[in-house]
Amino acid sequence: MFWYRSAAWLLRAAGWRLARPAVAVALLLGAIEVIQIHLPGSVAEITDPLLALILAVTLELSQYLQNLRSNSLAPKSLLNNDSFKAQLAKN
Repeated sequence: MFWYRSAAWLLRAAGWRLARPAVAVALLLGAIEVIQIHLPGSVAEITDPLLALILAVTLELSQYLQNLRSNSLAPKSLLNNDSFKAQLAKN
């Protein structure tokens, strides 16, 4: 699971939106599972691609919550800033 989430995180850090890294990692894992169908002694499972999608969604959700938290704190800190209050008083 670490590798799936880190791959999605790296693609996300490269500037991709949520859908692209999640789908890219899931497609890669899905292709590996399809190959395993044809290998003797291997069992193909759907859990790896699904885990990659779930982990990518949790990564995006945590990023969204972090942005929401930082944005909600920003106006309060600006209102406590004396220079910001002076600019408001001028206008």
